[in-house]
Amino acid sequence: MVVDWSVFTYLYPGKSYLYTVDAFCALKPGGKMIFSFLELEEPAHDRVWNANLEHLRTSHPA
Repeated sequence: MVVDWSVFTYLYPGKSYLYTVDAFCALKPGGKMIFSFLELEEPAHDRVWNANLEHLRTSHPA
């Protein structure tokens, strides 16, 4: 089993793809991959993303 919890949220799409390819290479047949990501097309998630960026810009981690 491979678990990537909120990892893809912080990667460029190409990098996420490469991580996924590597994960499938590591899995045995029938293995499972579980992942989550922040969908930026969802307005509620966009607010979370922008708030986190603002915290980082002001040196205050969210």
